[in-house]
Amino acid sequence: MVQPPPQTVVEAKENDFQHPQQIPLRAIVRGKLSAPRDDDFFRVEPGVGKTLSLHVELAQADAVLEVLDRDRAREVRVHGKLIPGVLCRESCFVHVSGKGPQAYTLTVMAEELRADRELEPNDRFMDAQLILPGTALQGSFLSSEDQDWYRVALPAASGQFLRVQLVSAGRPELEIRGGPDAALLAAYRAANGEGLFVRDLSLALAVPKSAPDAALADAGAQDAGLFEDSGAASAADADASAASEAAAVPDAAVPDAAVAAPDAAGVPVEPPAYFFVLKRGTEGPYTLSVSLEPGPADLEVEPNDDPQHATPLGPAASGYLSPRGDQDWYLVRVAAPSVLQAQVTGLAEDVELAAFDTPDGGKPRQLARAAEDGGTQVLPFVALPAGDNYLRVRMRSSDADDPGHLYKLSATVSPDDGSLDREPNDTPSSAQPVSLPVSLHGYLWPRRDVDFFRFHVPPDHAPVTIALTAPRGMELLLRLHELHGDRSEVIGSSTALSLVSVPLKEGDYAVEVSSPRKDASSTDAYELHVSP
Repeated sequence: MVQPPPQTVVEAKENDFQHPQQIPLRAIVRGKLSAPRDDDFFRVEPGVGKTLSLHVELAQADAVLEVLDRDRAREVRVHGKLIPGVLCRESCFVHVSGKGPQAYTLTVMAEELRADRELEPNDRFMDAQLILPGTALQGSFLSSEDQDWYRVALPAASGQFLRVQLVSAGRPELEIRGGPDAALLAAYRAANGEGLFVRDLSLALAVPKSAPDAALADAGAQDAGLFEDSGAASAADADASAASEAAAVPDAAVPDAAVAAPDAAGVPVEPPAYFFVLKRGTEGPYTLSVSLEPGPADLEVEPNDDPQHATPLGPAASGYLSPRGDQDWYLVRVAAPSVLQAQVTGLAEDVELAAFDTPDGGKPRQLARAAEDGGTQVLPFVALPAGDNYLRVRMRSSDADDPGHLYKLSATVSPDDGSLDREPNDTPSSAQPVSLPVSLHGYLWPRRDVDFFRFHVPPDHAPVTIALTAPRGMELLLRLHELHGDRSEVIGSSTALSLVSVPLKEGDYAVEVSSPRKDASSTDAYELHVSP
């Protein structure tokens, strides 16, 4: 729609709070602030039942610029030059104030509402501006203290996920919130001048957990084997596939699925939505793009940057590490003590894979970590207690990401029958307990891994023979420790990988398996036998 040219208006004194000067909807005002201080008020009147967006710009003056609503309540205030867009419903007031004498030029342009333009005020939860997927919205940080809230309506689109990109100068922050109380789900900080790129946001918000600020988005992955049901329940999706030019503002016509629909009892129910909060940005423009993209059925569910929001893991999962500093947590819930095998592949950069348990349901404790050179990491065997355990995937460097490559995380669990080496067992104090006679398979992985196996010798026990079979091409070292409480003493060692008929008195002992050259393999196992 072609807009008429603005009209030039000369400020008319007195135009104070009680007597604002009426100006056209599109006007260039030539004004002056009188000494020692002056307040000039101008009234813009779209008309009864009409709502417009005002672009307000102040030039040639060091002054404060405000826009008030029809009831003279402040909508936005800046010490500076520009308010790109502010809501004007029926009538509003533009206020220029500052020390005089100084001349100024005030430009006021009323425009139709647009879904791809930010509209102030939107700095609070209740003023969040609606965005539909498929929108690239132009916004602006009015100051470093400005924060902009957006409500993203979630469509019912099977096999699709939200893709979010923020292009802005400086290092703005993006908070992702969800649920009826807009609980914090994740927070990201952009690298300087590089913006943010977040993928894999689910279109289904699940019932929040008992922990504060913990809403879990469920990608629909099913547990198998010893994996217990995660219990995540998805909320009903809303159909918001249609777009509307007026969808970005309160009271404007928006698609039916983007507004509250009545339930069976006739009570309005808000459709599921994310809230995006942009803050701490450098003064100036930004672009916020929200779109839909397809993904595999086992795609991770962002935000999952901490254990409280971990994605329930089935046998496999896919994901992206983006933006910088992103880390993906997966919930592994097992019904009985188990042994976990896990592997992550597919990334071009160095990646880290770690396993955690939760002692007594408390803070997660790291059990094992693989961070070798390259994009593939393996955890051969990790002991998991019954209950909630976790896997974490992240880049080795906190300032790295890999938005263009999809990683694949695979995991299996098997019963803990004592026949496998299982981490953590890197020290005498964390040695894996075994009962004589013992025969097991193990892996020295990652590099510099050391495995300890603890056993008890009763009175009048026959001498023991210890035999270690190394994988082809690996050099191993066998040591026998006598344990004295928190201390250990090496009482035998062999590079020939056997200790034959060793007489042992009653007590506790540990066998150490290591590599003097730091050899390691995640695919070739050693064999350890300890017998009378």
